[in-house]
Amino acid sequence: MIHAILTDSPEFPLRNVDIIGCGSTLGNLLRFARGSPPSFRMLVEVVGSTVFLIRREKSPTETIPDIRGYGHTFPESYTSWDPSVKGSESHQRLVNYNFAGMKCVVRFEVDGFLPDLVTEDLKVQKNHASETADVDTNDLVSSIQGLMISSVSVGSASEDATVKALKVSKKGHYIPQRAVFDLKTRSIMRVHVRTLEEELPRLWIRQIPNFILAYHTLGRFNDIRVQDIREELKHWEASQQPALIKFATLLHNIVSFARGLNDCKFEIEYEEGEKILSFREPGGVVNSVLPTSLARI
Repeated sequence: MIHAILTDSPEFPLRNVDIIGCGSTLGNLLRFARGSPPSFRMLVEVVGSTVFLIRREKSPTETIPDIRGYGHTFPESYTSWDPSVKGSESHQRLVNYNFAGMKCVVRFEVDGFLPDLVTEDLKVQKNHASETADVDTNDLVSSIQGLMISSVSVGSASEDATVKALKVSKKGHYIPQRAVFDLKTRSIMRVHVRTLEEELPRLWIRQIPNFILAYHTLGRFNDIRVQDIREELKHWEASQQPALIKFATLLHNIVSFARGLNDCKFEIEYEEGEKILSFREPGGVVNSVLPTSLARI
């Protein structure tokens, strides 16, 4: 992620960032502040004065049994791939914003974008990696959708060797934040469920302004709703001020505690049904969040 930021925007002021996390880690802390989280774990590490929040949950290779539905077949049938990113395993995106006086960088996976919301001046930059893009200042951070990790040497002898084996390519063109969407599919039998309302906290963390909700009848999608949810996000934020104040206080406490540690690392654990977060020394093998070459940035 840090390689992607520096490749796309070498002048980006990383030293001024307070928190670097992902939609999952920040989302779990927000759910805790709102009083409705499942169990979770995360690692916290300080590099310089920046606090990294890293997921530490189930293995990424673990499969989830008995999954049903059409959530994966819908994108295959109703969305298309840009040739420059076709075959990618995942599309990750970064947003940068200020929250409660803290500068945050948040990574999350994005489902796609609406091409009609991409202006022509951004489209013409396609396949011109050496040119600098003029991105709308209202965007939280320039898109890095075109940055693809093509190979990583798993058996590297050192952290720096791993960094050298990481190949970063710039392809495609900038996609503004206003164009990205989140996608959910549901059975037509659940048409009366307030799906968007359930998803708003997650979309707020990621600042995703568009939501596609597709209803199917026995696998056939006849009701596809594309929604601009910017007003819904504003209303949700206004209605959740008590919870967001708790969330802000929690983040400030985590940052302050982390910066005061000598070893710069600890683990946060929460057990469903409890009322407290546990801060403890990390167990098992814990690699540094950054290789030494980047940790010096």
